[in-house]
Amino acid sequence: MIFFILPFSLLFVIMFLRVALHCFLYEKGRECVNKFLLLNERKVYETKKYMPNESQIDCLADFFQNLSDSTRLKILSCLSLFDMCVNDICNLLSINQTTISHQLKILKAQDIVASRREGKTIIYSLKERVVQNVLSYASESL
Repeated sequence: MIFFILPFSLLFVIMFLRVALHCFLYEKGRECVNKFLLLNERKVYETKKYMPNESQIDCLADFFQNLSDSTRLKILSCLSLFDMCVNDICNLLSINQTTISHQLKILKAQDIVASRREGKTIIYSLKERVVQNVLSYASESL
């Protein structure tokens, strides 16, 4: 479930990706660390202290998997600016309603998008602004 990663900042995600290989190699044995890496015992301890647990890693993988689809990225980009209904998103992106609804269902199941009813219309919004921050950071980094 996605709610495990929401407290983590972008900086933590970047740090995690940077040290993940180091910790993985450390788990394989000290000789591997000594042979390939320049980590001392203190650095290994500090790195492991800040590493997410397995369920958090699974949530991170699910989160970034949701960002791997171009249609979902377009939808999330729209929702990062304004709350919208399916018809608004369809018109903006020139994508059919079935596709948009299907992708919104996936995003809603992952707790990334929220919905509310206003009369006969369902309005979609980002559940947390973390997604908007990730998209902004990634766009600026390209």
